[in-house]
Amino acid sequence: GGGGGLRRSLATATTLQDMTPAKLALGSHKWTQLGPSYKDIVETAVANGITTVEVGQGPGADEALSNILSQITTTAAKDGGQQNSNISLLKRVGYRTVMQQEFLPGDVQVEQLNQQQQSKAAATAGDKKTTNTTTTTVVHNMGPHGIKQALEQSCLEHNIVLMLHNPEVQATLHSDAAAASQSSSNTGDDDQGGSSNNINDSRQQRIREKLLESFLACEEQISSSNSQTKVSAYGIVSNGMSLPETHPLHLSWSRAVKPALEQAFETLKTPLNFSVVSLPMNLLETSGIPVAKEMRQDLMTSMKDMFKHQAGPEIHALRPLTAYPDQGTGMAGHSFVLADYKVPATMKKEMTWTQEMADDAPPQVYEIALKQAMAHFDATEILQAAEDGQELSTEQRETLDGCKLMQSLLHDVDNGLEQVRSFSLHEEFLSSKIIPLIHDTFESYDDDTAQVLKSFFAAYSLAVRHAIARNTRKLLKEGESANSTDMTVKTPTYPDLPSSMRLQEFAIRFLLSQKQGNKALVDKIVVGCVEPDHVLDDLEMVYQYLSEQEQAAPDR
Repeated sequence: GGGGGLRRSLATATTLQDMTPAKLALGSHKWTQLGPSYKDIVETAVANGITTVEVGQGPGADEALSNILSQITTTAAKDGGQQNSNISLLKRVGYRTVMQQEFLPGDVQVEQLNQQQQSKAAATAGDKKTTNTTTTTVVHNMGPHGIKQALEQSCLEHNIVLMLHNPEVQATLHSDAAAASQSSSNTGDDDQGGSSNNINDSRQQRIREKLLESFLACEEQISSSNSQTKVSAYGIVSNGMSLPETHPLHLSWSRAVKPALEQAFETLKTPLNFSVVSLPMNLLETSGIPVAKEMRQDLMTSMKDMFKHQAGPEIHALRPLTAYPDQGTGMAGHSFVLADYKVPATMKKEMTWTQEMADDAPPQVYEIALKQAMAHFDATEILQAAEDGQELSTEQRETLDGCKLMQSLLHDVDNGLEQVRSFSLHEEFLSSKIIPLIHDTFESYDDDTAQVLKSFFAAYSLAVRHAIARNTRKLLKEGESANSTDMTVKTPTYPDLPSSMRLQEFAIRFLLSQKQGNKALVDKIVVGCVEPDHVLDDLEMVYQYLSEQEQAAPDR
């Protein structure tokens, strides 16, 4: 809710009204999971002035977005407005899943999907014929062939901004060269520091060559007359730019991206259509911030005449509310979500934000559901019978054991709330441990038991949200406890995090407040929204921040 109010209040300040949506881009990382609300989310974003939208990944993504945008255009035309002709569509180019015979020149193999995954995918697609012999391979290609194919297969017609996705993958996986440099580093005939630096240098050099080739291919797409309407610009979206220099997936601005841009400019002797660099930045993963500052410094000084766009390329903050303990490399750990949630705090069911709930106690419905479940499995009748000296039947003994096991299981699950910090980890814990254990304990159970368990796990999911928000807030305020091994890097702390402010607001304000000189460091924050209200909520947070800044600024 609150959308109407937002539009009304925004209308009073023209400059803020324009500046607010300009600070956000709509991400579509999980578009396939959103179902029909994907359309509502895009419509809400566009209706409220957001002009940068990520194209989802995977089959059907371009088509889905294209359909939504053309519906918006048709509606706007009926209303006499001219909408969305200026929406930039950030389309990633890089990863593809291919069958053996579909390789392109320039493909680098990332992983082979094993048969099990393969047949599971086939089964869900309803394809019974798939034999186990087919192997699919995930490859990475951001070269001329990859770009050409991505555009040929896309039904999007204009304003595509080609985003070269994780260029760092190109060097890590050049197996021959990487293996050679790897083995030379392991011989120990060189002092370790020197050799790993050489490897890193040669890696950055390989990425630089690949990037130069890609930049020139993008420029050619833009200038060739037939696709002139399709691609308007290009950029980089990279997890590796936010990784420390020592990390094997690090992508260096100064040693790879910047020199590749300089060479492209040198080669073409004309300003480049390079328009955006997108990299992860959030409260727990801050190493992208100094990189962005170095980048902004170069873009404003030595490189300022190299680009078509007057203001130079934009810097976008990716994953503003999702932090990975392993910094997004997929090696370890599950993501943290930097957000508070609305849950029914009391039995009256009115919704309360998790940061406003009193004294850390979980939602009342959970406390009650836990008591009911513990009582349901207390096996009083059987225990009473045993006490009265009755001989217990095999079935009674099994039931008694089952009840004891269930009580200890509920106890463990409840204790786990102290530690829980990640939804994905929590879901894995439920599906791989708890649910199978319940099924193993009871071959079948009656309707009452089914209802008790259903109510318990429904309430438990609310308690988990509350616990995750509380534990994440604690992590942000106090940092890691010494014995925790979750984070691969020391996390920054925010002792001044206001207890009344939602984590997502604190996280967004943190990014908006980053400065380079007197200019905002981050041009756009890429927000993933799972419902239309989240879009309005994010706009409201940006608006609040900008209006406070404006009031605080001395009159210009």
